[in-house]
Amino acid sequence: MASWRDGGIHVEVGVYGSRVDRPLPQTPTSILQFERSISMNQALNENQQLKLNGSALLWLDKLQTRLEQFETLSLESLEPEDTALVIIDMTNGFAREGLLASPRVGALIPGIASLAEACLGRHIPVIAPSDTHTPDAEEFSTYPAHCMAGSQESALVSELTSLERIIRLDKNSTQIWHSQAFQDWFRENERRSTWILTGDCTDICVLQFALVLKTLFQSKNRPSRVIVPINAVNTFETPDHPGDLYHLMALALMDAGGLELVKGVEVS
Repeated sequence: MASWRDGGIHVEVGVYGSRVDRPLPQTPTSILQFERSISMNQALNENQQLKLNGSALLWLDKLQTRLEQFETLSLESLEPEDTALVIIDMTNGFAREGLLASPRVGALIPGIASLAEACLGRHIPVIAPSDTHTPDAEEFSTYPAHCMAGSQESALVSELTSLERIIRLDKNSTQIWHSQAFQDWFRENERRSTWILTGDCTDICVLQFALVLKTLFQSKNRPSRVIVPINAVNTFETPDHPGDLYHLMALALMDAGGLELVKGVEVS
């Protein structure tokens, strides 16, 4: 007689081909073993979670120590004809008013304005890619409506508009690279290999653009410096988005991606 299991049924076939189905026995021992296995897995998962939390805290501590060791960069050490300053999303809608405005971003204004003025004084081009959305913007499926074209939110902060020769470039997504205005400007300035990135948000627009820019140069075997002054970038704070944590994680990703992190850029 042959036999096998068919799902939860024990099947037996006799010498004449007749099939006899019998339910598989459910013994208390097998149930207890199964429950014990689940309990052990839960305990293991909890133990792994504790280890993960401990390792994450240790990593954050080491990261903060590493960030404190970065040095300040002198603007005068850079060649103007090879350098560009990028100011990302320093608009009222992220710095001063609207659903996505954050005081953490607003606090960046004086330092970025000072750096922009110094760069312009040394004939280093300053571009300001900024959100400029229409009501049907696909980005609004991810984020609340913000920085509508022509609104006060979409305008650069007054400290930047007061500076002549800052080039504002409209964008319709978090990724600057997809902006046609940026692409047009980049074609005229692709020779530049030193880029200073400032603005917000560290973990969204800044991170996305920084990695694309660095990997672009790498793909062409061109040496480059994509510089991120830590004191000139930041991100927002909400209950679901702890600003300090996301800011640190983004800096770590950029550091690992070959970007040049500095404490700040010193202007004379």
